[in-house]
Amino acid sequence: MSEAMQEKLKNYRTAPFDARFPNTNQTKHCYENYLDYHRCNKAMSAKGQEVTPCQWYRRVYKSLCPVSWNSNVENLPPHVIRLVYKEVSALTADPPEGIKIFPNEEDITDLHATLEGPEGTPFAGGVFKMRLVLGKDFPATPPKGYFLTKIFHPNVGHNGEICVNVLKKDWKAELGIRHILLTIKCLLIHPNPESALNEEAGRLLLEDYSEYASRARLMTEIHAMGSSTGLSHLRVGTGVPGDGDSEDVGLGGATNEGGPQPKKHAGENSKRLNNGKKKIEKKRALRRL
Repeated sequence: MSEAMQEKLKNYRTAPFDARFPNTNQTKHCYENYLDYHRCNKAMSAKGQEVTPCQWYRRVYKSLCPVSWNSNVENLPPHVIRLVYKEVSALTADPPEGIKIFPNEEDITDLHATLEGPEGTPFAGGVFKMRLVLGKDFPATPPKGYFLTKIFHPNVGHNGEICVNVLKKDWKAELGIRHILLTIKCLLIHPNPESALNEEAGRLLLEDYSEYASRARLMTEIHAMGSSTGLSHLRVGTGVPGDGDSEDVGLGGATNEGGPQPKKHAGENSKRLNNGKKKIEKKRALRRL
């Protein structure tokens, strides 16, 4: 191995690990090395030469990069990986208003985000977790979108699948991830009952808006508000939001093992307990509907 290659390998091995993907040296080295592998293959093949030396890049990539090899990354051509990496980096540095991006360090094609419920809608005050999955034919075909937080909305199925034209017939290859996120945010403001996945929500929206808004608001208060939506529920090392929607949210509180607590902390625990009880009561009310 040449001295230049040895020095390059040394740099990859000493790249500091930092889970704040994609703003890290390690992740940058990973994807640069992946692209180098494909460039090498293309150049050597064009000259009719053996591509075996290119496997060096692949070995470094597989051994040092935190990428899941069951992921969709290797199914995408290099120029698409480069395009996605660039847009994800831009979205992380400058996200749309009310939207936060949490790229999956193990798979750049599996993008997670949180979306703040727009003011003036039944979803206001809530923080909704969602997911975009880029398939092997992206950007020729649109990604699939899902809400991970339960939501009562005509265009969101019971499994969280999002039905919006930009993810179906209106998709164009030049449309980016930012456009998709903004379109989904607009969907919370202007639902489309004509393409409803949740037929009950679509019917109520058309026939009894006050009842629709009441149900949507109740679901928002139960699943998208409070501690269950906090970013402390991110799974360490992946940047992927956890579910956090358990029945006993807010009832855990701080323990009293250390003896009597100051009034301030006792008051906070009492408030947390009351909030937890209210949330459980709302869930019971929702089941009765």
